[in-house]
Amino acid sequence: MSDKTILSGWEINLPTINDFNELITQIAANECVLENKWLNDEDLVAELELSGNPSVVTYHNKPYALDCFLKKLIDKSLKKAKLDKMQLQGRRVRFYLTGHGMRTDLNNYQGFYDKNDVEDINYSPSIKKLHARHYAQDHLANELLRYYGLTWPPISIYSTSNSALMATHIGSKSINNGELDIVVVISWLDIYLQDILFIDGQDMLVQEHAQPFSPVSDGAILSEGYAVLILESESHINKRKFYPRVYINYSGCMQIHGERNSNVSFYTISKVIENTMKTLKLNASELGAVFAHGNGSIISDKAEAMAIENLLKDNLDIPVLSYKGQIGYISNCSGIIDLMIMTESILNKRILPSISHYSIMSNLKFNFFSDTEPLPYFKKCMLKLGLGMDGSIITMVLSSYQELN
Repeated sequence: MSDKTILSGWEINLPTINDFNELITQIAANECVLENKWLNDEDLVAELELSGNPSVVTYHNKPYALDCFLKKLIDKSLKKAKLDKMQLQGRRVRFYLTGHGMRTDLNNYQGFYDKNDVEDINYSPSIKKLHARHYAQDHLANELLRYYGLTWPPISIYSTSNSALMATHIGSKSINNGELDIVVVISWLDIYLQDILFIDGQDMLVQEHAQPFSPVSDGAILSEGYAVLILESESHINKRKFYPRVYINYSGCMQIHGERNSNVSFYTISKVIENTMKTLKLNASELGAVFAHGNGSIISDKAEAMAIENLLKDNLDIPVLSYKGQIGYISNCSGIIDLMIMTESILNKRILPSISHYSIMSNLKFNFFSDTEPLPYFKKCMLKLGLGMDGSIITMVLSSYQELN
């Protein structure tokens, strides 16, 4: 019999939100994050060959070095799970570092491409930020290994916007197979010039507001942020007599070929959803909610909308949610932040609506849950969908721990 994967601890930090409790308070109060323009000088739009000056959500000041920042977030997650550092030692514990990892900003050395005489360093001091310590992946992994006394060094995973969700999927399978007791998923997104240039090239950057499943939305609103999620085996939790009530009932994943990654099709998404429902012998009517990937990018939103319509065609009252127009699109972390919100909804037996900036597609054939009152939750489980630009599609079903018993 496989071991169940329990969500036992989590924490986040966003530019205008200090922790997860503050995030829920903001969603419940129908408040949105405050965006700012990426460029202070509009003349740079043409110089950088951008389609416009995108709206983003960024930190004005980051008070800690990255390793210190992450350790504080991990420690808060451990406290929520009622775990301590000593319990992270041993072969049955795994850390995952997900997303881009440590990077340097193209903006610091872009001008050095065309004029790179040694003396130019005196006039371009930002070039010194190319020092290896600013992007040494092993430095961060070794620091976490030392600080927490880990047996195994953290593993890096990158799967575009599915990065943290992919680590959760892999970690959950390892727990199910009896290989691990504790999995710590660490993810973050810092927005750098190279991100803006790349995503603008995909026509995915918003100029004003982002709105999932809206014909008016012109892209996603990128947000910086940090997130940590702790997974734990049911057997380990029972031994220490800690009783959270939400677990991963099932997770499924499909990876399509890279050359097709910009056009994840309705059929492919539907196939992964159908496999999940079939494996669990689950009817759509038993779903309490569907947490969509929907980020405001109309191309992927349309394909996902068709797949959700296919799933819920006889259950149009089931709420479909995405808060990415309200709190921003923290790309690498977005999947596990949704899992945290789902867990909070299940524990508190209510679903919070999002707020919309623009009108929703008029031909949308499901209940996009926004601009209304909170909804009581009494169903069996919730479904999460994750889509990655690398062609990855992930489904994850969360259920109440009471259902397990």
